[in-house]
Amino acid sequence: MLEHGGRRSTRREGRESRPTQTIAPIYKRLPKGPHGITATGVAHHQRIRMHGAMIEAIATRGYRSTSVKHVIGLAGVSRRAFYEQFANKEDCFLETFDLIVHRGVKRINQAYRSTPGNTEERMRMAFAAFAEEVQTNAKALHLVVIDAQTAGAGGLRRLRRITATLEGLLSSSFADRRETEALPLPVVRAIVGGLRRATFVRLREGHVEDAQVLGEEMLSWSLLFRSPEVSELRPRPCSNPPFTQPVALEPSTRAESERTRVLRGAIDLTLRERFEDLNGLRIADQAKVSIETFLGFFTSKEECFLAALDMLGSDVLQLVANPALVSTDWAPAVCETIESLLAYLASHPARAITLTSKALEAGPRAVENTMDLAQELATLLTEGAPRRPHGKLAVEGVAGALWHTLSSEIVAGRGHRLPILAEYLSYAVLTPFIGSDEAIQAIVDSRPAASAAPPDPALGEVGERRANKHRDHDHDDQRRASGAEDPVDLDGFEIENGEQRGQHREQHEPARTRELAATALGLGARSVAQDGGHTRIDASRSQSASR
Repeated sequence: MLEHGGRRSTRREGRESRPTQTIAPIYKRLPKGPHGITATGVAHHQRIRMHGAMIEAIATRGYRSTSVKHVIGLAGVSRRAFYEQFANKEDCFLETFDLIVHRGVKRINQAYRSTPGNTEERMRMAFAAFAEEVQTNAKALHLVVIDAQTAGAGGLRRLRRITATLEGLLSSSFADRRETEALPLPVVRAIVGGLRRATFVRLREGHVEDAQVLGEEMLSWSLLFRSPEVSELRPRPCSNPPFTQPVALEPSTRAESERTRVLRGAIDLTLRERFEDLNGLRIADQAKVSIETFLGFFTSKEECFLAALDMLGSDVLQLVANPALVSTDWAPAVCETIESLLAYLASHPARAITLTSKALEAGPRAVENTMDLAQELATLLTEGAPRRPHGKLAVEGVAGALWHTLSSEIVAGRGHRLPILAEYLSYAVLTPFIGSDEAIQAIVDSRPAASAAPPDPALGEVGERRANKHRDHDHDDQRRASGAEDPVDLDGFEIENGEQRGQHREQHEPARTRELAATALGLGARSVAQDGGHTRIDASRSQSASR
């Protein structure tokens, strides 16, 4: 269906809650009678089953439609047992997230550090380990990469933390390469955005190519951006004031239809309040129309907000639809269009915030909507490229690089400084099609005279520590706006709360307890031993195979 501005709605139906029915356990319970396991061991065994049940329940229903009832039913434990170990569903979800991430980061780190040879070979093995996780542990990775986006503030904080960890790992890898310049942090963030997008798409579609092929494609995407000339990229000067609060859509300058007024009302309410607190009547009141008028357009607040996202997205696409993008001046046109896009979002805070952070609050279908918008943007920017792309991930990588960078800056409260990143995002779009050196030259040639700020040394540093606490605040603000968040040291990466408790339990429980826990998850002692005593959580087995 074509909607506002001609944008084709590409909404996917979200996972809906299933009819009420008996929930059969998917894991074996502990044997009845004497089994030589302490009460602490029993609780630990139940806890592992509940983590696996959380993965399975969310894979089937999504985070919002999953309840404690579903988790305990699949785990085969009582409600009392659940609340003895978790405060609520969110607590269980976040600890499950931590366990999955801890195992994945540990595996990637080990693959990188244990591989002999040069940095490229070590990166190859690290990407191979990650790709194998995507292929063999898809439901768990879906929880981390996709479901955490709509699991509230806690899920988003953890997702940002692991993203920063991966940015730090990738930055350190490039810093090991003596023959090239260290990559500026905005470029590292763009690379990680492309990798995250590639992972998102494969988990969403439920189809992952051979792990070795995916790993090689991810490596190829990452290595595209190496260049001894990368230090030529500079932050653009920007003096925009911070977004003021409260944020609201700019007043319309022309007569609006009732439908458009409803969409604008939904956006303004969402900017001021939590999406879950809204309803059709309040949106109708905000738009100054009757509830009957609202229901004549939309069946729910969710449908209304999706249409509002389509309206905002259509305006962005019209801005990016530069005819020069399909001309012989493609590279300069990309630079010009990226600059216009960043200036537009920086000067329209309500639109920028709605399309990023507020879309996350509205649920999985809204996230899908913005991901599809990112793909449409990447297609418009790259369809006129003069050459075939280097690698299969080029277009989806560009989509991820753009949207991850934009979202990260806007969510962090730096949306007004987006124009600073024009040269870095232009580099992310151009390089997969014309190579790094030509991309840099095109950016330098397109640079307005006397408009570029002097190079900021901090943009090329990784994990800079603020040793000088009296540093000039304006300079520090620009460094944060231009670069990635301070990356988390991988060696110092710790899992909060539940994971620390879990490690303590595993260190003090006998091997028999861990073997029974592994049996409950359908794994076996060998898997436990291979993972250094940490039980692998993989809920992608069939129910029958798990019993």
